[in-house]
Amino acid sequence: MSEQSADTAPQIEYDRLDNMNCPACGALVDLAGIEPFSTIECPACGAAVEVPAKFAHFRLLKKLGSGGMGTTFLAEDEGLDRKVAIKVMQNFMAEDPKSFETFKNEAQSAAKLNHPHVAQVYSFGREKGVPYLEMELVPGGDLSKFIADGTVLDPAFVIRVGMEIAEGLKAAEEGGLFHGDVKPENILFDENMNAKLVDFGIASRASQGQMEELWGTPYYIAPEKVQKKMNSARSDIYSLGATLYHAIAGRPPYDGEDAVAVIKARFKGPPPPVESIRPDVEPEVSRIITRMMYNDLFMRYPNYKSVIGDIEKYLSTVKDIRKQGPKGASATIRAKL
Repeated sequence: MSEQSADTAPQIEYDRLDNMNCPACGALVDLAGIEPFSTIECPACGAAVEVPAKFAHFRLLKKLGSGGMGTTFLAEDEGLDRKVAIKVMQNFMAEDPKSFETFKNEAQSAAKLNHPHVAQVYSFGREKGVPYLEMELVPGGDLSKFIADGTVLDPAFVIRVGMEIAEGLKAAEEGGLFHGDVKPENILFDENMNAKLVDFGIASRASQGQMEELWGTPYYIAPEKVQKKMNSARSDIYSLGATLYHAIAGRPPYDGEDAVAVIKARFKGPPPPVESIRPDVEPEVSRIITRMMYNDLFMRYPNYKSVIGDIEKYLSTVKDIRKQGPKGASATIRAKL
């Protein structure tokens, strides 16, 4: 299910580059008449070269992905000579002055967040009428890729990721920010497989502002948000629990033929216990996820401190938890320890 349609995708005016140096051999490559982000062959060495584009003071090197809020690019900040992620926002934020100003304030608040499990926002800007964010580049991929690849994730690894994200969300709440769209795509990993949450100040703005639309991802959205009640930390706790469920079970807690069916499913009853899908899941892991996902706010965890406390108790019983992770990543983690 896509969160973004063609009519909401950002219309970005790139500046084309006349030439570039081949990253493989350094030869000068003529780019006249070549579309940005197409792949060409270096005439000198034959290497496949992706054609970049110019946007503000950034060189956009490749598209990393698109979502409900905009399109993200791997970019080079030419002023500071560093690799970054650039998120170019949806059109409505540029066209509506109130939306733009509110988003700007949220982005500035997000930029003040400095936490090891939140991707840093470096700067906010507007180029040719289109708002964008410059963010920390987190190179290890996101949780959704492990799920999509069919990787059987260690429940202890997943629950550790949940604790790290809860710590980031707790720091954000203390700064007056809620996320509003916690999901596997927004959980990224650094080179040591430490989890970082992205899109603060983006999902928060959308979830609070565009009330005629339903913001959030159907698989993970909290029931009170469906009912368009006030966003809160407990809503993000629900979405994090649904994300952990999906990562461990290999399938989302609720499914259906379309987004509406998925959303309605959560009001018909709780999802199947995660251990009914993965018998190797320990009862305490299942209990934590179940409590995160109660529809009833009074039965759900009241705050991040209580979530983190229960996860810490569980992880204290697991040996070498930092060495556990998805297949293929464990060797990298061990090498760093």
